[in-house]
Amino acid sequence: MLTQWITQLSDFLFRFLFRFRFRYDIFISYARRDGSEYAIKLRDQLQQLDFTCFLDLDELPPGSALTSDLKRSLSRSATLVLIGTERALVHSPYVQQEVEYFLGTGRRVVPIDFGLRNAIGITSELALPARDLICQSDLTWIEEEAPQALEQGTPSLNVADSIDKLFKYTRRNSRVRLQWLATGVFVVLGGLAAAYLIQQRTVEARTEGQRASQATSEAKKQQQLANEMTDKAAVAVCDAYNQEAIAVANAEEAKRQQTKANENAAEARKNAEEAKKNAKTATSQALASYAIAQRDIDPDRSLALNNEALKQTQTLTAEDNLRGFLVGNPMRTVMAEDSLRGFLVGNPLRAVFRNPAKTDEKKADSPVDQYLDLSASVWRAAWSAAYSPDGRFIVTASGDKTARVWNAASGQEVAELKGHTDSVTSPAYSPDGRFIVTASDDGTARVWNAASGQMVAELKGHTHSVTSAAYSPDGCFIVTASFDKTARVWNAASGQVVAELKGHAAYVRSAAYSPDGRFIVTASDDKTARVWNAASGQVVAELKGHADSVNSAAYSPDGRFIVTASGDKTARVWNAASGQMVAELKGHADYVLKAAYSPDGRFIVTASFDKTARVWN
Repeated sequence: MLTQWITQLSDFLFRFLFRFRFRYDIFISYARRDGSEYAIKLRDQLQQLDFTCFLDLDELPPGSALTSDLKRSLSRSATLVLIGTERALVHSPYVQQEVEYFLGTGRRVVPIDFGLRNAIGITSELALPARDLICQSDLTWIEEEAPQALEQGTPSLNVADSIDKLFKYTRRNSRVRLQWLATGVFVVLGGLAAAYLIQQRTVEARTEGQRASQATSEAKKQQQLANEMTDKAAVAVCDAYNQEAIAVANAEEAKRQQTKANENAAEARKNAEEAKKNAKTATSQALASYAIAQRDIDPDRSLALNNEALKQTQTLTAEDNLRGFLVGNPMRTVMAEDSLRGFLVGNPLRAVFRNPAKTDEKKADSPVDQYLDLSASVWRAAWSAAYSPDGRFIVTASGDKTARVWNAASGQEVAELKGHTDSVTSPAYSPDGRFIVTASDDGTARVWNAASGQMVAELKGHTHSVTSAAYSPDGCFIVTASFDKTARVWNAASGQVVAELKGHAAYVRSAAYSPDGRFIVTASDDKTARVWNAASGQVVAELKGHADSVNSAAYSPDGRFIVTASGDKTARVWNAASGQMVAELKGHADYVLKAAYSPDGRFIVTASFDKTARVWN
């Protein structure tokens, strides 16, 4: 009796839930071109079996896509029946979309086979036609037994009967599952009822329940107190975090203030240095002005004051006073001559002195006169001199913008090399003695015919004063050094640049070839000398170690070593191949200007601002 009642209830619930979920039992999918009549007759047969069917001819106009209405009908259908004509299985994109969408719901798809399920030789323009979708899903086909059923548009009875059996089988399985569910619900309800009766009949259990309730209330109170303590602890943690954030912010502000203070201190130091410099300049100007006033009254006192002015800082007033005191002044003293030497050698701003009267045959009276009166030149500063390879001639470079060639034996002028527009800083003979190259503060070097004094080539390209120029041992190339921080290699015949030696960070003071002509060494104010491959212009070695500017660099006669002279009061000997320092020549008390090897390579001579030259083993 109970079982029958449960069965009836579950059947009622199943029908109610099924109708609530699905509006249609069956959705009939087909191709209108070759399956319309068959689809209509199949719908009629299924409706006679009490199935609700969806057929788009009944409810929707013909369409070219899977519309929202069609999707809604597919979603509310329990089963899709596909009339498997060739058009539907292979060619129709609309049928393909309906099958693909319905397979996505997980519900049953029932295809009707007209012998095309395994047909070969039928090609499709679709990437994945409905037949392939069905074959991939391993579905059960219903075979149409009547050969003429499709052409006549009349389904055989076994088709509707098979659909009915499949549908009832599905319903029966669902109903069985619902019956088991209902049985379980009744068992649970029965258990609950039994528990309720037991609870009602057990007074002691009720009493214990009341006690348990009281204990629970107490536990809740304790839990509430614990929660309050937790909240207070959380507030304390938040306060701690806030205090920490404030501390971090204060530390950042202190750091920023410290940085600002450091910047202000640096600015103050800079201003102090500037003020100190300005004070020295003012003191120098005042001393120089007083020296000018005393020059005719007390020359020695005037010169002493002027020297003090120059010690403070070199100003134009002090320099002009020294020139005025020495040039054309019959009251020159040894003190004045020493002051002039120091000014000319130690001052990086080269000064030239104009002699208002020619000396012609006049004999030099003092070392200063010898320095100033080398010739009948109007300008009195001679910067550099060099012998010809055969020793018969001397070429000098002068601040009067000329170089001059002299007979070494007689001291007579042979040629005047005119053309530079600023002081000539350095002259050098070619190895065969036929040509002379001069370097100048006008930013050029020039090549001259040594015999005629005619200019042969102008080497233009440097952007600052050219400090030195030298020939390669074979005379084919010339290397120049410049205040533009570069050295350049030139073709001696054409005057064209062959290579630019770039890398120094400050003035390049000198450049010289190795004895075999394969390498070039340069000296620079960046405290280094560098060795370059003369052919490629690449740096071979960097000679680092001096603490001040490197004023000159020269190779030993065998090319194995290089000697450098520096403003750090030392000269150093380097291994030319490795760039490692071999020896440090310490002893001078001021800048070392120049260093050179003896012809046999056994000795080195150095010249210094300390008024000495030293010979080293």
